[in-house]
Amino acid sequence: MTNTISVVGRRIRMARELKRMSQADLAAALGRTPTSISYWESGTRSPGLEDIVRLAEVLSVEAADLLPSQPPRVLARARASQLAIGELAEIVDRVVARYEKKDLPIFERPVAKASPSDMAGLVLRLAGQDNPPIDMHAVMTRLKVTSTEELLPDGLSGFVVFVSEDVPIVVVRGHDVEARRRFSAAHELGHVLLAHHDTFHVDLTPLEGVPPDYNWRYEREANEFASALLMPPEMLQQQLREAVGATTLRLLANRFLVSDQAMSIRLSTLGIPLPAVGDVVEIPF
Repeated sequence: MTNTISVVGRRIRMARELKRMSQADLAAALGRTPTSISYWESGTRSPGLEDIVRLAEVLSVEAADLLPSQPPRVLARARASQLAIGELAEIVDRVVARYEKKDLPIFERPVAKASPSDMAGLVLRLAGQDNPPIDMHAVMTRLKVTSTEELLPDGLSGFVVFVSEDVPIVVVRGHDVEARRRFSAAHELGHVLLAHHDTFHVDLTPLEGVPPDYNWRYEREANEFASALLMPPEMLQQQLREAVGATTLRLLANRFLVSDQAMSIRLSTLGIPLPAVGDVVEIPF
């Protein structure tokens, strides 16, 4: 019952965000309080049948779209169509059609709640990853998350689509450079593990703006997870120690198979002096 309430709550939130309405806007349209909307979306309380009907009217969706009985692939197709990005809806259709009839492993989140960094650490331990570069195939396999590379529009770095409620597919832009593909895959995996979305989520490049359901906190958490997964602090420390005093940013980025920019941001976040590409990183330990 609790899981059903949570699914309904997430779908209400996603439909509201697609409509570009705040909780206060939705509350006003329904004649309810913002607290009521917050309770519904968090899964603390469940809306009644009359509430579901009214929500569907205000949010311009079918009532079934808010209920867990509706297959996630149907909702994913609808959301992809709303974005109107190139052939995104057709791409989502092809991915779902390819995987929905396969006997795919059931994804099980390793822990219900954890910070992005803690989740990354747990995943590394589960997948037996203790040396760079992190093997993303091994990580995905251990977590039973299917991952694929597709020909995506230029403005689309990746997306997650659920072919059922417990079978997520991580899709990344196949013609990006390897470092970018790895970070995109880790970022999308972060969305899955941190339970940010339950049907469909797309990540656009900055030039394409943001999708209607954009949540800056979720994006920041997914980036934090990806950075901690691909550039774990313990492994960075080990690599710096083994560099006999110094190494270049480029060499360090190549060792972890990430971009110079990603490594620069990671070093800055960890409090390690930020060098230029040709400069050296002095070991601060």
